[in-house]
Parts: sequence; structure tokens; C-alpha cells
Amino acid sequence: MKINLEPGTYILAISGGVDSMTLLDLVFNQFSKNTQFNFVVAHFDHGIRPDSIIDRQLVESVSKKYGFKFKFKRLELGINTSEAKAREERYRFLFEQLDKYQASAILTAHHKDDLIETAVFNVLRGTGRKGLTSLGNQTMILRPLLKFSKAQIISYATKNNLNWREDSTNQDLKYSRNLIRQTLIEKFSASNQAKLSSLIYKQNRVNKELDGLIDQFLTNISDGITIDRQAINSLPEKLAAELIAEWLRKNNLRDFDKKTIQRILSGSRIGTSGSKYDVKHNYFVTVRKDQLALDVLER
Repeated sequence: MKINLEPGTYILAISGGVDSMTLLDLVFNQFSKNTQFNFVVAHFDHGIRPDSIIDRQLVESVSKKYGFKFKFKRLELGINTSEAKAREERYRFLFEQLDKYQASAILTAHHKDDLIETAVFNVLRGTGRKGLTSLGNQTMILRPLLKFSKAQIISYATKNNLNWREDSTNQDLKYSRNLIRQTLIEKFSASNQAKLSSLIYKQNRVNKELDGLIDQFLTNISDGITIDRQAINSLPEKLAAELIAEWLRKNNLRDFDKKTIQRILSGSRIGTSGSKYDVKHNYFVTVRKDQLALDVLER
């Protein structure tokens, strides 16, 4: 198993599971002797399991053995925490480390099986074309194991005598992803998984072309925190929705839902000047005479 990285500083998101411990070992073996690379291991403890401290101890021990900096954070989120909240807090911590060390990117251990699982999960949520390919590499988040299956990862970890911790919450069917994995994905034949993977890769290429066109159009109607209201109102609803969604992403807002986009579109078309529409957290969109403006509520 080989992974490709450009020289730079990277934040390694290591949970202690077999996927991330394999990523950690691959990085150490392939890049640790090259002075053009620098790695910081970041471990986030959600505080959901009482034994999660053992995960941290394992990751810290192996990180020190490999000579990597080790950073961790623990929150007491509790057993009733949603998947979305847990993910949001984890990535908040990872991006804090990214900024602190002025790193090139965050590396996660998502693999080919995760790619399929996420695509199915997002299709069931109704997220559209973007959801089908949302687990690909991004500017600040790289996923070097996407070309490898879970079986390949376990085989590598076993052959190289790696230590890892199984997260017991991965078996809890109250979490949607676990339910999808155990009742649907694991029942796919190898050929069906291959077909679905091929579909995802093809859609990814299409998305890149569409995103390029959308981005080009967006630069003509937006100065960053504002967007031309009349231009949005003149477009078909689906295209207008795509532009609003991309506008929010360019302002570092993600994980919004279709209802949020629909509220903003409705406000753009029939809202009076001064009307405000929540996006998420303390961000909202204000309707102006000729523009929509993204504002933040000062606390």
C-alpha cells in the first residue's frame, strides 16, 4: 500500500481504529525520514465511551514511538450526541490544529468502503449530486486511503502487527451510518460495490465540471459576502439553489440543509428589504433591495 503526498506539514486525524492506525504507519514508513515532511497527530475524544481514554493512550504511545508531535482534546459530549454534532466538534479541533501549525492539509483515514457508505447515506438524506461525492479530497482535507478497501486495510494492519482499538459505538444501530453499513452495504456483492464505486467516480468528474461553471458564474454576481439578488431571482430554481449553496460554502459554511436554501431563495424572491433568514449557528442572510448579504450575529 502506497500513498501520495506533496511535501509539507500535515495534521493526521488518528482515532485509534484500524483505518487510522494503518494511515499512521504508512505515513511513518514512507515519509518520516524525508525532511520535507512534518506530521502532527491529532486525536479527538468525544467523551461518549467510558473507555475512550485507552484509545488516546494507544495513539499517543505509537505517535511518540514514531517521533510525531501528539495533540488531543476531550469533550464530554455524552452518549446521546448526534453524529452531526460529534463530526462538527471533531473537525473544529482538527482545523484548530491546522491553523496552529500552518499545515498544508488534514489527512483522514477514510477508505473506499466509507466512500460507498457516505454516498448511500447522503442519497437517502436527499442531498443531491454533491452528496454522492462529498467524501472526495478537498483543498484542506486529504483522504489518501480512498483507493483502498477495508479488507486491504485490515490485511495490511494484520501483516504488520499493528495495534488498534475497535470503537464499540460502530456497532450501535441508533447511528444512521452503522444501520446503513450493517443492513445494506455489507449485503452488497463485490460486483455491486464495484459498480457503485464506478458511478461515484463518474459523478465526481461531472461534479467538477459543473462546479467549475458555477464558480465562474458566481464570481460575476458575488463580491464575497453579498450576492446579486436580481441575478438569483432570474434563474431557474435548481440553478439558483446551486449558486446559493456554493456562495455559502465559499464563506466557510457547510452542513446546511435543503430547507435552509429554500428559505433563502424564498426570501430573495418575495422577502421585503431587511428580512433575515437563519443559516446556522449565528450566521444569517439579510435581504437587501438589490442583494443578499451574509451577516453574523455579534454576541
